[in-house]
Parts: sequence; structure tokens; C-alpha cells
Amino acid sequence: MMRSCILLAIAAICCGCAREHKPSAAGMIRSADSSWRQGDFLSAAAQYELATDAAPKALEPLYDLALAYYRDKLYEMAGRYLDRVQPNAPGELRLRCLLLRGDIEYRLAMQQQPEGRVEGLERALHLYHEASMQSPESRLNVTARYNLEVAKMKLPPPHTKAPGSQAAATEVDNTSAEDIVLTTRMAGKQENTKPQSQDRDW
Repeated sequence: MMRSCILLAIAAICCGCAREHKPSAAGMIRSADSSWRQGDFLSAAAQYELATDAAPKALEPLYDLALAYYRDKLYEMAGRYLDRVQPNAPGELRLRCLLLRGDIEYRLAMQQQPEGRVEGLERALHLYHEASMQSPESRLNVTARYNLEVAKMKLPPPHTKAPGSQAAATEVDNTSAEDIVLTTRMAGKQENTKPQSQDRDW
């Protein structure tokens, strides 16, 4: 009887210690950030997911989880988690969500045969355009405008063009800032031109 009581007491103490030393969401995020810096995006995603379980109302770790899956080229998975962030994202986080959603649409489109890319690229264009209209003072606004031009250049040229019509979508939008126009024109000469990353600076 005494042995049973002692074992029960030890079990209770151990359970209490386990609860006391349960990693915090902040600790999990630090661990995820460390994995990210090492390029281990799947491990980072696992830690971010634990952080979202520990702090379900926090949007940043949920966005980081989507971004980690994106960096590991799991685009559909990234999109599913982004769906949980974007509706409630404020300020610059909303801008980052729009850019990431555009990046996902772009990557999925570019996995298709050329004739099947148009719808996805047009969705990416819409998202990049929406992002470019928000927070003009943000550094990410420049990224949004650049990515908008890159997506335009990836669209196939129209088969016909009416006299006097606007320039084809493959040309640079002259309403963009001069440096964006120049950068985009130069990038257009490269076959592997891709949208700029909007990841956090590490």
C-alpha cells in the first residue's frame, strides 16, 4: 500500500514537472527559426506547427508555417495554412500574405505546360497587383511591383493585336517606378526569371 502511494506521488510530481517545463510557443518559434537558418524547412514547419497549437490565436507562426512549406516546394500545403492566416491578417502581414499567395499561384502555374499556365499566372498577377496597391511605404511594395512585371512577362503573347491597342502584357508597365522598369527589363532576358523572395531577413 505504501509503495503504491509513493509511486502515485512520484507520478504526480513528474506530471507537474512535465507541465512546468512544457516548451512555450516562443521557445518553439526560436527552435523553428534555428532550423530555418540551417535550411531545414520541414523541421522548421514542424516547430511552427507546434507553436500554432500552443498559441492558436497568433498569426505570425501560422504564416511562418505556410512560408516554410513554400520554401520546401510544398505549395498546396503552404496554401492551406495561408488560408487560415490571410482573412484576419492586419497591416504588413496582410501584404506578406498577398505576396506569398501570388508566389504560390506563380509556382503552381509554372509547373504546368505553357498552354495551361495562363489562369494561374493571371491569379498571380491579380494578387501582386493588389499587394502593390497597399502600404506604398513598405519595402515589400517594391517586391510586389517587380513580381507583377515578372508574371506579366511569363504570360504567352496574344495571338492577335488590334491596331492602336495597348502594349502586350509581356512589355513592362511604364507606370512602375523607373528602377523597377529597368530591373524587370534586364530580368526578362533570363529564362529562369522568378519573383523576388519576400522572406524575412535572417
